[in-house]
Amino acid sequence: YIGVEPFPPEFVAGHGQAVLEFNKPLSNRDGEQDYRMVVSLEAWTKPGESYGLGRGLKKNFGVVYQLGTFSDRVQRQARKEGRSIVLHRLNLTQEQKQAFVETSLKEALKDRTGEYYNTATNSCFGAQVANLNQILPEKDRIHRWTNWLNLPRMSATIPGTAGLVLERHHLRTTDNPVE
Repeated sequence: YIGVEPFPPEFVAGHGQAVLEFNKPLSNRDGEQDYRMVVSLEAWTKPGESYGLGRGLKKNFGVVYQLGTFSDRVQRQARKEGRSIVLHRLNLTQEQKQAFVETSLKEALKDRTGEYYNTATNSCFGAQVANLNQILPEKDRIHRWTNWLNLPRMSATIPGTAGLVLERHHLRTTDNPVE
């Protein structure tokens, strides 16, 4: 899945992440089990500092990947913050699903020292698009840059457009997203 955690203004803002589903449950150190893992590129903030869309356009935040269970993400998002999570089931072959899992985890484990989060060019949803593009045939890839001046293509950057972009590229199943 590509998961989106919308926040105001929801038509553009939100947080994008990969939600990987497994046949066997994963266990955390407390023995809790979950069949889903969340892999999320995020802006690294210093203690007491918060992320802002505008500040995210400059080199204000490093990059960090967060990995955790989907249950933990639901606990934080839905129960503590009162916000929803929308899951878009990906329309991938079994081989592509396996490759997406491997790519997502490989990217999450890379040393990101010196890399900066950027709302338009190196964002949470942009990272998921880049990971998908690594496993898709060239003809099916989501174009991240415009042909005009090579600017970031906002539809490949803004989490609020995830459903439309995935649908346009036939990467989302026909069933409705799960919220």
